[in-house]
Amino acid sequence: MDCYTILKKEWDRWVGNIHNLLVYTIILLLPRPYEKCMCRKHYLNWYYNTNTEGDSPSKIRLEKFAQRGEPPHRNFPQNLKSKIQNRDMANKTLGLSTQLYDYLLSVSLREPEILTKLRQETAQLPMGKMQIAPEQGQFMALLVQLMAAKKTLEIGVFTGYSTLVVALALPKDGKIVACDVSEEYTAIARRYWQQADVDHKIDLQIAPALETLDGLITAGSSDSFDFAFIDADKSNYDGYYERALQLVRPGGLIAIDNVLWSGQVADPQVKDNRTEKIRALNQKLHNDQRINLSLVPIADGLTLAVKHP
Repeated sequence: MDCYTILKKEWDRWVGNIHNLLVYTIILLLPRPYEKCMCRKHYLNWYYNTNTEGDSPSKIRLEKFAQRGEPPHRNFPQNLKSKIQNRDMANKTLGLSTQLYDYLLSVSLREPEILTKLRQETAQLPMGKMQIAPEQGQFMALLVQLMAAKKTLEIGVFTGYSTLVVALALPKDGKIVACDVSEEYTAIARRYWQQADVDHKIDLQIAPALETLDGLITAGSSDSFDFAFIDADKSNYDGYYERALQLVRPGGLIAIDNVLWSGQVADPQVKDNRTEKIRALNQKLHNDQRINLSLVPIADGLTLAVKHP
């Protein structure tokens, strides 16, 4: 190898190091860097706040990195790594001290063993914080029982905790149409549904939820569901709401999760895509005369919308 080649390789290496240093510096200066871009090798644009439905390639890559316990680049800042893995949603009620939250659970939660096992298994997953809080699940089950609901809709299943808690509250002839795109996570859900002997109540549709909902409307299922629960990708929340409103009967109930979004909806400095979508939907629902409305500050915020006759 001649001197020119050696010098060129060294020069390229130093230029590459300076380039990476500049990229990392820019990332650290961004107000919410982990949602703007990440580094892998030199860098790649990482659109986590996607406008597409379901598990985009970026979400799938994120989960793979989280499962390995590493960020997208071995030199990626550790403080950003923890933010990526923890995500921005709460799976227990916001604003309560640990002592008060533990007390709340101790005097109110009646969680069947099968639900406890599912919740504990899900908590070990990299994306475990996507799971709803147990007190929220119990509240939803109570609502379903109060309504004497028989036909329900779920948009976003994950590992199936919310589906299972509703299925257990439904009568023997109750039915749930459950929408998700992940075979991996819903495989966990199916296992627990079978153990709880409620799998016959659940019609799991593995497809983009908007397609499934449009198919139900086309098939003549409008005004036929008693209850709908929305807990999927935030970019499509408005589309899910509009279709759920067509599908639930007059007097039917729509429950929408994560509407307080760990308090970020109230912070004017937070302007990422998901937060803005939730803010917009919250404002729209406040002004929507087609429904009666209540936003309940349980878990990460649960909007309840009853369809007018």
